[in-house]
Amino acid sequence: MIQTLTYFNVANNSGAQKLMCIRILGANNRKFVHIDDVIIVVVKEAILNMPLKKLEVVRGCNCTYL
Repeated sequence: MIQTLTYFNVANNSGAQKLMCIRILGANNRKFVHIDDVIIVVVKEAILNMPLKKLEVVRGCNCTYL
C-alpha cells in the first residue's frame, strides 16, 4: 500500500529511480492510494543527464502497484 512518506521504485524511462509520495490529490482524509489516483511525489534518486533531477516535485499517476 502506498501512503504519504512512502518510498518506491520507478518503472519507466523518466530518469528517476526512487520517489517519495508527499500528497494524495483528491483524497479527503484518505490514508492509502487507490489505483488511478494522482499523487504528488518528490524525486529522491535520479540518473544523471536525464529530464528529472533530484529533489524535483512532480505529479504521478498510480496506475498499478504491487
